[in-house]
Amino acid sequence: MRHHNESNVNRKEIKLEYILSFMTGEIVGILSSLDPNKFEDFIISNVLPKLGFSHIVRTGGPNDKGCDALAVKNEVYASYKYCIQIKRYNRSRRVGIDDVREVLDGIDVYKCDRGLIITTSDFSPEAIHRARSKNVELVDGSTLENIILNYGINVPLVPLETKEHIEMHTKEEESYTFKVKDDGIYFPISITEALNRAKNKIAYLGEPKLSSITITAKRLYIFSIKASFKVYGKGRRSLSLKKAITLDGKEFSLDSIILEKSTVGKIKYVTNREEFLKIKEEVKQKVIAELPSDAEDIRIKEEKVKKCWIASSIEFTFDIGYTKARVTIGDKEEFVVEPLTLEQVRKLTNAEKIEKIPNGWKCYRTD
Repeated sequence: MRHHNESNVNRKEIKLEYILSFMTGEIVGILSSLDPNKFEDFIISNVLPKLGFSHIVRTGGPNDKGCDALAVKNEVYASYKYCIQIKRYNRSRRVGIDDVREVLDGIDVYKCDRGLIITTSDFSPEAIHRARSKNVELVDGSTLENIILNYGINVPLVPLETKEHIEMHTKEEESYTFKVKDDGIYFPISITEALNRAKNKIAYLGEPKLSSITITAKRLYIFSIKASFKVYGKGRRSLSLKKAITLDGKEFSLDSIILEKSTVGKIKYVTNREEFLKIKEEVKQKVIAELPSDAEDIRIKEEKVKKCWIASSIEFTFDIGYTKARVTIGDKEEFVVEPLTLEQVRKLTNAEKIEKIPNGWKCYRTD
């Protein structure tokens, strides 16, 4: 039995778009929140090929006989057929010895050479011991996270409309049937463009190294509106429009924003449902403003309202020399450079005496 660890994973250069680091455990948290089928799809389509597996066939289902997927791995002197079990467990629930027994049954049923269990959780000591003695390889949540980071695998977004969100709808929202857009976030600019802009702002400080990214996402409503009106001498006309607007009244053209279906940044969601009625009226006035100036007997009908998210700002954190810089790109663009601590100044200067002054530190040293 070979227990994968970080040293088993060949490091490779990650494309600029995907070098957005996570706090430890954040990737696993996102994956644990996915629908079980989506998690299996992610592992089968994105992770297994990176680990050298080919001829991957999904077998999962109610009667999968201990095997979610079959795959072949070519090694130096031989090829091996694997029975692969994928377990999307919360961290409080370990993969146990019964799960290992299921894989062993799957190895027999599908005539495989080896087994592999991939989980977002961890393994019990009994499961590790049993797997080690039966040629079953194990990938726990921490190792899975390392694989994803080292190979630059793009992580699916956490489902954006949770049960908690649904239960918090206002009465005004509940009077509509919303189609929830939970397969991504709209961005006014691409993450790569935002990253380059952020790096340019602090380039004079030295070579910045990206360490993390935080995306702030606001609720975006997309209204499908049908307006009918009369124009003197020309009869009644109709016009169909789409309006994408945030709860603070900012309007976006759907042609100018980018839908990202996956990202590896930390995401903060901001909502303000009390403004919904105000936005409805504002959208109505925007539609009327686009009608001919001589339009009369105007009738506005909301055919559909779709809830989405849009990135209002992206905060990049960089390591620069002995300090860090945080750059925000979005509604408000700013950057903050963390001051050096006394300990950092002491190590950097080896000064005999150090005094704090309003804009930094004053160091004394006798050469």
